[in-house]
Amino acid sequence: MVNFIKTGVFVLVGLIILQSAEKVLEGKRNQPSNFEEGAPQIFQQFYDLERDSLEVVFLGKSSVKLAVSPVQIYEDSSIVTYNLASCSQPIELSYYLLHEVFKNQSPKIVFLDISALFRDDTGEGISWHFVMDEMPLSINKMRAAFAYTYRENRNLLSILSPLYYYHARWDELTENDFRRQSDEGYYYTAGQYLTSLVSGTGLTYDNVNSEIRAMNAREGIKREYSDNTYCEYKIDGKLYEAVLNQNAIAYMKDMKNLCEKHDTELVLLKIPAIGMPQSYHGSWSYDKYLMIKEFCNETEIPFLDMVYDADYMAGINWKEDTVDGGIHLNIRGAEKVTDCIVAYLNEQNLERRIDERYYQFTQDYDRVKQICMLQSEYDLLKYIDRILENENYTVILSSQNDFQAGLSEDILDALSRLGLQSSFTDGVRDSFIGIIDRHEVIYEAVSNRKLIYDNFLPGGGKIRIVS
Repeated sequence: MVNFIKTGVFVLVGLIILQSAEKVLEGKRNQPSNFEEGAPQIFQQFYDLERDSLEVVFLGKSSVKLAVSPVQIYEDSSIVTYNLASCSQPIELSYYLLHEVFKNQSPKIVFLDISALFRDDTGEGISWHFVMDEMPLSINKMRAAFAYTYRENRNLLSILSPLYYYHARWDELTENDFRRQSDEGYYYTAGQYLTSLVSGTGLTYDNVNSEIRAMNAREGIKREYSDNTYCEYKIDGKLYEAVLNQNAIAYMKDMKNLCEKHDTELVLLKIPAIGMPQSYHGSWSYDKYLMIKEFCNETEIPFLDMVYDADYMAGINWKEDTVDGGIHLNIRGAEKVTDCIVAYLNEQNLERRIDERYYQFTQDYDRVKQICMLQSEYDLLKYIDRILENENYTVILSSQNDFQAGLSEDILDALSRLGLQSSFTDGVRDSFIGIIDRHEVIYEAVSNRKLIYDNFLPGGGKIRIVS
């Protein structure tokens, strides 16, 4: 009996040590620049949702995660939805996530991002772990694990054990890895990732489609010089060709059948994305649109395309609405995409109701969204207008040499509307510092010498400003 107790204690202590090591070694997603920030809370919250509370669920890759706002949908329509997209989500994983959805939810519509239909691989291991690490152990999770190991030729531990997968991180651990990660099941975006980053592109869909036509028009030629002999050959094959992944097609059809068993409609969804199609599978073009339209007509699956469907064009500004040159959308692009989805959902016969949890989400979401919209504003006049619309900001202004040269009459007028009294046209290469708290100017100075403000800010905190 004593030996049995000792063995039990030994095993228990060992499990505790292993679990602690696993928590330290597993990849952390609590950094603001990580698209999977908040993933543990997002999935825990999903599993904690009231049974049969969702009308709509979104599945797919990061383009959906950044672009679809369930909170905005709820605010605009009182339709309760959830975003279960994740970075580089393979369609195999979307299929097993759909099984998780039907365990406790009975959505009327499931949206699936169609980018995976053009992808020729199942994604990196980390793209599986984004979801699998948060999925409770079940038969469905084991089936997903076997699907992963079969496709990737990996052993089972590589997907079921975070400790096994992340063990090589020991030499890159930082202080952040040893901090206790929040496990509170609350995340105010209902699965969306908000970002105010802006990195635009000059590309247009006309450019992309023109490039595709040019590539397809070029005949394959090989010119060979060998042993003082010149030969010229014709080569078959196109420089570019959009090809549907048949494995992905099979999974998508399985998802359609699964949805039909639960009286749910599967709708294919294309979030606007742009880029050279030969280098990025998620980029959209007219030939892909026609392929999917034909496929959806054959399989009787609805398709919502926000690029080429006249009734649902998102009207993305590729210089302002994208995070990274067209691959993902920021908060501005997400607002436009979500508007299109709301318009589509309003045409469906979906339940609208008051949800206390989602009402709480809106309070936090709107505050963060307002800041994101301000941070993503590159037009100074519009930026100042946004500041004047809100009474809760503290504004800090500091200028560098020759700033006066860039001040137009409109900007001078906007600065005066902020309450600033300085004359910005009297000097050249002046320094300037201004601090405005809740529309009240509390400090303002202009000098032809270096300026330093070293004091406490309203509400606490010390700041040093140099101009």
